[in-house]
Amino acid sequence: MQEVTFNFTGKNFAVIGASSGIGKQVVLELLDAGANVLAVARRKNLMDEIFKDYPNQIVTAKLDVTNYDGWNDILKDFVAGKGKFNGSVYCAGIGTPTALKSLEIDDLQKVMATNFFGAVMFMKKFVRAGIVNGGSSNVWISSAAAYIGTRGLTTYEASKGAMTAAKRSIVCEIANKKHRLNTVSPAWVETPLAGDLNNSLGENRAQNISKSYPLGRIGKPDDISGAILFLLSERASWITGTDIIIDGGALTGGGDKL
Repeated sequence: MQEVTFNFTGKNFAVIGASSGIGKQVVLELLDAGANVLAVARRKNLMDEIFKDYPNQIVTAKLDVTNYDGWNDILKDFVAGKGKFNGSVYCAGIGTPTALKSLEIDDLQKVMATNFFGAVMFMKKFVRAGIVNGGSSNVWISSAAAYIGTRGLTTYEASKGAMTAAKRSIVCEIANKKHRLNTVSPAWVETPLAGDLNNSLGENRAQNISKSYPLGRIGKPDDISGAILFLLSERASWITGTDIIIDGGALTGGGDKL
């Protein structure tokens, strides 16, 4: 049983990148807390499995976040059925290790398009008048990789660093409507993306990291979701523009690279 629980009954949230990993965990915990959720991902079939258990609370939609004009109908349709949003979580992310000597501009553009451009363009659409209640709370999933250099992760780390930096400007523009935006930066977490990175980097990187982190293990999605739900809640109503690092102690210098 969780020691800290939240009550989001009657609240509406959008979760982007909702089909697996941290995004899926956030969706499940929001639903358990009584919220209505717009769950968006490229793999709608995976989200439909959740729909079976929460048919009255969840609306699923298939969208590639690089389709920046695709948000209008999805957001408006949800509001027509459930009411205005109270916040959002952007979890969509990709990353393929590529050495600098092999890096092509297309590699950089692909990762930035999903991880960074997608987050900014979604936020532009989301905070417009008519679909969001004043005082909304929004969370982007960044990464502790933005703080630690790791060979081969130039594109991924650049995209997450860009999110963290852009957030500081965006919060200044949306604060007049009482909207908030924060980032959460996990270190290595057991997700499909981390699994892909582990396979690409070789040498069983995840196992080596789990031994070297001060807390002795890599993270799990529910190690991250609690902080996200806190930021979405009214208890965080005076928090904006900050970054919460959840890293098992990696940034203390006692751990391995990400």
